Amino acid sequence: RPANIFVSHFTKVGNKDIMTYCYEFDRTKMHTRWVAYRFDAITRESNTSRSNAWSDDPALPEAYRIGTGYFSGYDRGHICPSADRLYSREANEQTFYMSNMSPQIGTFNAGAWEKLEELVRDCGRSSTFADTVYVVKGGTIADGQIKTYMARSSSMDIAVPKYYFVALLSVKDGSYSSIGFLMEHKAYPDMDKKDLSEFAMSIDKLESITGINFFSNLPETTEEAVEASYVFSKWL
Repeated sequence: RPANIFVSHFTKVGNKDIMTYCYEFDRTKMHTRWVAYRFDAITRESNTSRSNAWSDDPALPEAYRIGTGYFSGYDRGHICPSADRLYSREANEQTFYMSNMSPQIGTFNAGAWEKLEELVRDCGRSSTFADTVYVVKGGTIADGQIKTYMARSSSMDIAVPKYYFVALLSVKDGSYSSIGFLMEHKAYPDMDKKDLSEFAMSIDKLESITGINFFSNLPETTEEAVEASYVFSKWL
């Protein structure tokens, strides 16, 4: 089994190198395992607009570049949304790399998933809610957690996730809190943000389902306490 590829994309803001997002790419599934980024004093700013700068990711070897065309029967669904990276034009353009796209059912992408993205963005953009919000998002591509495969040119088969997840960690004045979400990849009735409670869970539970250790850089005792529980109402 070929090793996965780890990529970090940066942009320059003033004299600082700011991470736009980073990800783990699975060569066999032709899809990211997760995408991670954060909202802070710099990255929560809105200084530009949606670029629609669709392109292959120059950081991936050519064999794993899938081309910028539409997915057959699916939306090109952002994992790190365009609207989450408006602090610089270059950062927004990087969200349109095809490595950051997932084949999503249109009514899911523009429906329940979009509502969850709005919740994440509202929390991330609010300096009163948190000093920093760490975000890890993705579609499940583990065996047994794939909906189907989508054929691409050059005999590429791209995994279509059966579920999509979000893991959030907020930090405010040195105090941590977390929450996880898991949604089946399907159409849902119209919903309000409060209805997202149906998909909420602890980070511990989300880790047990996805097999991903989301916030491993936390001190062990802090991680254990923070990831064991969640309060959905805190994130509304």
